[in-house]
This record gives sequence, structure tokens and C-alpha cells, in this order.
Amino acid sequence: MNGAGSVRYLGKSIGCVLAELSFFF
Repeated sequence: MNGAGSVRYLGKSIGCVLAELSFFF
């Protein structure tokens, strides 16, 4: 498991969640 890859994936997931929250709110 690549550390940088997991961090990047986690960041993308958080970005998508924030985008959805900003879209709904």
C-alpha cells in the first residue's frame, strides 16, 4: 500500500464530500 496514494485518495474523497455538502447547503 502506497502512503502517498492513500493520502491522495483520502483527499479526493474529502474533496467530493465537501463539494456535495456545499452543493446541498
